[in-house]
Amino acid sequence: MNTKFNKLTAMLVATFALTACNDDDSVTPTDELPRTVTVSISSPFYKEVNLKSETPQLDGSFIKVYDKRGYPHILRTDSYRLEVNDMVDGLGEDQVIYIEDITDASGIQLDITGQAEITLVYDGSLVSELQYYYTAFGFEEVNRSINDITIIADQDPDYTYVTVDVTEDVDALNSFINSWHFGAMRNEDETVGYHFGYVRQDSEVVLTTSYGIEYQDFIDYEQQKGKHVRYSINRNEEGGIIITPPDFGKPLEPITPVEPVLSAEEVRFADIVAVNVDGSVQLTPNDASGRDESVSEKEAFAFKSVSSEEIIKFQNVQIEFDFIKDSELSSPFINIYLDTNNDGEKDETVNYQYNDADGWHFSIASEPNKKLTREEANQLVGDANLVNYWNGPTKAAVFTRFNDDNLNYGKVITVIAHEISFE
Repeated sequence: MNTKFNKLTAMLVATFALTACNDDDSVTPTDELPRTVTVSISSPFYKEVNLKSETPQLDGSFIKVYDKRGYPHILRTDSYRLEVNDMVDGLGEDQVIYIEDITDASGIQLDITGQAEITLVYDGSLVSELQYYYTAFGFEEVNRSINDITIIADQDPDYTYVTVDVTEDVDALNSFINSWHFGAMRNEDETVGYHFGYVRQDSEVVLTTSYGIEYQDFIDYEQQKGKHVRYSINRNEEGGIIITPPDFGKPLEPITPVEPVLSAEEVRFADIVAVNVDGSVQLTPNDASGRDESVSEKEAFAFKSVSSEEIIKFQNVQIEFDFIKDSELSSPFINIYLDTNNDGEKDETVNYQYNDADGWHFSIASEPNKKLTREEANQLVGDANLVNYWNGPTKAAVFTRFNDDNLNYGKVITVIAHEISFE
């Protein structure tokens, strides 16, 4: 039988033949071709203040930013890199793009094939114990349909932000985090100050109050975005300092100052320049030069009087007195005036004093070279009554002398105990 081909059959055969010839040719799908993706970087914070003019000592580029609660932060903006993982679906090549400053990083063009992941990371070295700034971190996934993307330069979750309220109750020079001093900034409207720092490890916090008392706390580090550890400082009605630890924990027992061993009302011709946490005071005697040599009214002293209704015998006088010894000081001492004849007039003086050779001891004016113990002094004048005696414009029975012969003018005397009581 003869096979015949019409024109249509011939055309179909030719088409199949051509198709068969092209089966081995390579054609690349369009989704496997590189495409240009434009990347920009943005901060999530709503206000930025350039710090280059405010803090020229900072080595690098920084901006101050405020979070939604108004807390200030310092963000380092220079020395970053974009790490591009273009092998998510087995296509493309990984890339690293270096960025000089993230505040001027827009319109960055990348050749990306298929799906990709882009990570923004800091490119410098960091200190875990404490930093005065944080660095940014950002991450975005790029699917095949994306050609423009913005990476948010958010706070790196490696950082824990630590703040302490700035008040006169915190001694900043003696407060530390991991043995480093805190930084200091104010909130957005400049009404509240904070000591601050960023840590990336378990940390020790030492806060020293204005009373000199140290409060110690420990921060357990955990990686958490935006973690903020705040120490709140307040006072109670009694004047005690209350430190509230982070996470609204139980406040410390109020830190209440010790009463000073001397008050300004008890001292004449001297200035109390400091009251220490243990109640000791530092005083500086006034200049007593040019005084009338017959009186010592300008020489610094503290005093205690007896009332006209009181009959106080020497043996009933209790003395607690001490000071920080210093070879440059003329040792302060105490005079106690006595009436041994019961006529209302001073006729004897007991001295209580210190020297390196004899330590603390008593002596009496009638026998000045004899060093006496308290028991020996009581045997000699224990039954004598105290009597008030004029010292310039001040009349008292007991005088603590801080500047005899003006020898301690210009010096600081630290009095660590001073209590005169009558029993």
